[in-house]
Amino acid sequence: MNAIVLCAGYGNRLRPLTDNIPKCLVRVNRFPVLFWIFCALRKAHIRKVRVNLLSRFADEKLPLYRERPPDVTLEPWPLGSASSVAAMMGPKLKTVVVAYGDVLWNWPLHNLLWTHSWDTWGAHANRDSEHVTMALHRSTKPWNCGVATLGEQNRIVRFMEKPEPRDCESQWVNAGVMIFPRSATCLIPKHAPCPDIARDWIPALIRVGYPVYGYCVPKEAMVLDIGTPAALALADKTWNYGHPKSGS
Repeated sequence: MNAIVLCAGYGNRLRPLTDNIPKCLVRVNRFPVLFWIFCALRKAHIRKVRVNLLSRFADEKLPLYRERPPDVTLEPWPLGSASSVAAMMGPKLKTVVVAYGDVLWNWPLHNLLWTHSWDTWGAHANRDSEHVTMALHRSTKPWNCGVATLGEQNRIVRFMEKPEPRDCESQWVNAGVMIFPRSATCLIPKHAPCPDIARDWIPALIRVGYPVYGYCVPKEAMVLDIGTPAALALADKTWNYGHPKSGS
């Protein structure tokens, strides 16, 4: 399995920290966010990683990836996360793990891979051969995230990006890690100028009946979006993934 880490956002909410570096290189617990994402990917034995960056960050040095250097795609401006995934998959990759470059997680990624690929496991016995799987975690403020409504066999029957609180049907929200087969890229909405995974692509897949399933991460798992100054401060205070904070 290959992975794509999406890092081509402007990071406007974190300025001035992101004036000169991409958001994925902001430090949490002494290391760049991308370092921690690479740690999680390596632990799941993913050896090939592609990262997209804005072209103005072309000279930035990314954290080392143990197996081989990450393959970096430069974008002059954000294409939209959905279009970026399609472009980076190209004609050769059949299935990829897609991770947001501004979300930290400490749950075992190999469980998501296993659930996605082993169709005879538990409630997933009748899954379609080609499907999308999205990691989900519970949130007490789901309206700040992409909210998934689950049906039978954890199939996502409705997905809304940052709905109004009154429209939230669930506390299960996008945990920032998904698995996409190449066949799903044919259903990226053409009308959207910069199609986004959560706002445009996932709802479009669900509307036409393309199977999208949820993988519910363990209750004790940590999922942290570092996209705002307050969230970044919280992550720096609480995040621990095998490298304890100084003095702890």
